[in-house]
Amino acid sequence: MKKKTASAASASNSFVPCRETRPRDIVDDFNDLAFACARALDIALKDGAKKFAPGAWRAVAIADHLRHARDHAHRGVSEREYRRTHLAHLLCRAAMAFRNFEEESK
Repeated sequence: MKKKTASAASASNSFVPCRETRPRDIVDDFNDLAFACARALDIALKDGAKKFAPGAWRAVAIADHLRHARDHAHRGVSEREYRRTHLAHLLCRAAMAFRNFEEESK
């Protein structure tokens, strides 16, 4: 499979970080990870929408998000057939904790 170049990646999304000052491999890594994170968040947020009101995660303590993320990490190791789902939920909980931290830090 041919690797995307930074210019091809930048044409497909707006997440490219400062192309002029970043080595091409860092831009490629950023794009690969940004799309993987977006896919993971899509999985986890769709699951969460079945049980929780929109934005309910904002009222959850950072420590609770991190505890849930840790639980998903452990279950992702032990429950091989559900690994993708647990990793998606782990990433989502970490993102929620990070976002709540940013809001508290303002």
